[in-house]
Amino acid sequence: MLSAIKMRNLVIKYAQLGQKNPDYYFIQGYLLGLTLNPKTVVFSTWLSDLFGDMGAQDKLHLEYIRAIHQLYNVQMDKVMSDDLALPSKCVLSTNNFKQSLQPEQPLPQWCGGMLTAIELINSQNLTVDQSIELDNLTFLLTGFSSDDAAKSAFLMSGQDYQKQAQHYKRSLTMHLSNTLFVMRFKDAQSLDDDMLFEEELMAQDQLEQVMSVVLNNDSPAVMEMLEGVIAHLEQRMGQQFITDNTGIFWMLSETKPYMTLRARHAQLLFNNGQLQAAIDELQQLIKLNPSDNQANRYPLINYLLLAKQWTQVEQLIERFNENSLFMLAAKTLSLFVSHGDCDEANHFKKSLKHSSKYFERYITGQLKAPKDIDNCYLPGDKNEVFYYLSESGKEVWRSVDGALFWLRRL
Repeated sequence: MLSAIKMRNLVIKYAQLGQKNPDYYFIQGYLLGLTLNPKTVVFSTWLSDLFGDMGAQDKLHLEYIRAIHQLYNVQMDKVMSDDLALPSKCVLSTNNFKQSLQPEQPLPQWCGGMLTAIELINSQNLTVDQSIELDNLTFLLTGFSSDDAAKSAFLMSGQDYQKQAQHYKRSLTMHLSNTLFVMRFKDAQSLDDDMLFEEELMAQDQLEQVMSVVLNNDSPAVMEMLEGVIAHLEQRMGQQFITDNTGIFWMLSETKPYMTLRARHAQLLFNNGQLQAAIDELQQLIKLNPSDNQANRYPLINYLLLAKQWTQVEQLIERFNENSLFMLAAKTLSLFVSHGDCDEANHFKKSLKHSSKYFERYITGQLKAPKDIDNCYLPGDKNEVFYYLSESGKEVWRSVDGALFWLRRL
């Protein structure tokens, strides 16, 4: 996971490579605007629409795309948590009203981005309620695009247009939330749509029942059932859909069950001794969702260590560049394997012990972890170690001769 600053810098640098060179606030507004579309806009379509034709792709291209995916995920997370507040810089100053609405200012840029994304919506397929809500929101967003636009939109008989604009600015997030609900979540009104909705509910209920079984049962029959459901979901989605949305799979609501089932499939493959197949499955999941919201990188790094695939271990550590217990332990063990009891390995061992005062005692068996664990944890607490152990952490250290003995040394 990139830091917020690094993500922002990479997105800005990528924007500068293309023809359109959008402002960062424009990009944020655009990505949030995509969520208003009742139909999912595929990544390749909106990437080109937002940034234009790109220049020559350098070695940082994948890093840029990763940053854009992460920013998209941030906007989607806002929608899912109903946190639709505008960026803090998108202000409408009372003392300097006209300056706030200059073209280069954050508020007009953000609104402009959202308006551009709204243009991708096929208005002919909207219900009456959707059209009304979208028109109202478009009216407000346009009103904040410039001082002249504000005067045209908010100037009423006997009223100060600037005060009216301030009033509508305060209610903008409410209008946005209402529009989002009507566009994406409100039940369809026609009889045909109601029938389709009922069919979808039935299918969803069946899928949830199957998921309840395969996620909580380790019997041999579960693997066959699981693989059948995954194949069925892939057939429903179609290869073109999978190809077009590779990179943003976790952010599409219809793909979350599929991703969850495939992660469970990897776990069962590992439990059945099919180590390389489990590795391949997790690597494919990370390809579908480079931001790895599911945290598939954690079992993957341990599986790679067990398989002694040291080059891929280093690549995964460098890719995510984080100080999580999993990655810090992997780096420590990798250095011990490649260089033995060296200064650098001991430096990372010290950092590992400092990051979790419980790690050494549980990994070496001085303390025994409970069977039932909670995967929710804070860095450094016991649950983090329990989660690490549940993903074959102890087996990883035992697979390297002398590693546990070396870990206990000061």
